[in-house]
Amino acid sequence: MLEDDYRALAKELSCKFSVSHDNQRIMGASYPSSTYLFQLDYRGITINARVDMGNINVGTLDCEIDKQPSINRFSITRLAPFKQLFKKKKGFLFATGNYGFKTKIEQSQHYNELFQIANSSMFDLQITGSNVKDKFLISSEYPMLVENKAHVLFLLFSLFKEFVDFYNE
Repeated sequence: MLEDDYRALAKELSCKFSVSHDNQRIMGASYPSSTYLFQLDYRGITINARVDMGNINVGTLDCEIDKQPSINRFSITRLAPFKQLFKKKKGFLFATGNYGFKTKIEQSQHYNELFQIANSSMFDLQITGSNVKDKFLISSEYPMLVENKAHVLFLLFSLFKEFVDFYNE
């Protein structure tokens, strides 16, 4: 069961975990929904994750670190399936002005495993990093259309830890 998998993941990561179940009414019909919340403290940074299952099936992660130079902005997205037909390289588009950051992340085991999942499923991952007010916000959104949802969340937490490590060096 998904809730048991998420509880085990929270225990493995040593993070706070909560779950809420509800019934949403839409046009007279009742739909069960669940919200799973995670809060991981890593090197003085809080990484938050939220997974909504039910009417919408989406996961989000975010964290804030100290403001960064504009060259450190980045975007990781999945190439649209139609465009993948015409490209030799499939998977993610990685845009940033910081070549060292891009190289380090592309060599990451977690990034590469997410890349493989994206190539074998409809896993449309989006991760962005940009300055918002006086902080650098790293955020992600992804659909829950993957088989092993808890493992994907583990990979994303691990990748976010790598972001924090890079920016706090």
